[in-house]
Amino acid sequence: MKFIVLLINLLLLLSFNTSYAGSSWKAMMFASGEQKDDAVHECQLFFGISHDEEKVEVPNEYPEYTVKIEFIGQGNDGKEQRLFTDIRDYGRPKYEWFLNINPHGNVPPIFSRSATISWNPDEFGNGTYELFKKDENEKFELLIPNMRTVNQFDVEGMNEEIEFLIVFKPNYLADVIEILNFLSNKPSNP
Repeated sequence: MKFIVLLINLLLLLSFNTSYAGSSWKAMMFASGEQKDDAVHECQLFFGISHDEEKVEVPNEYPEYTVKIEFIGQGNDGKEQRLFTDIRDYGRPKYEWFLNINPHGNVPPIFSRSATISWNPDEFGNGTYELFKKDENEKFELLIPNMRTVNQFDVEGMNEEIEFLIVFKPNYLADVIEILNFLSNKPSNP
């Protein structure tokens, strides 16, 4: 019985403590394209989980660029949003981020270019991360089964948006274990 009371108190603590790293995380995706004159050739996005949702939209106008990366989300009004930052509310069984990558940009010449997309798996929360790519039949095929072991990939194409999907399945039990370990190692006040 004492364990159940402790667990309930622990879960309440988790739900009110937004700064604890086990329950929230924020990771950066970095895109690097071909360097051409003054064109933007690097950009970054942020995604993650928190008790406080955060969405930052992409500006409507881009300068010249050789790579572009953005999340595609939906606003409260149901309209499509193009996002630089997409932090979701904590507590869902599964999360999906739709990602558009333009590996060529709007800078000539009109030949295919490639861009490198990378991330730091140490920034991820507890759980599994998979990366899918949309194929010619408009279906998502698994590209990277474990984004913790592979931390970059190359995308090649023209001035086009190539669609990807990141799927995160949280491991909430690992979050609770982290919190228990944190609390058991915390010095008590006399």
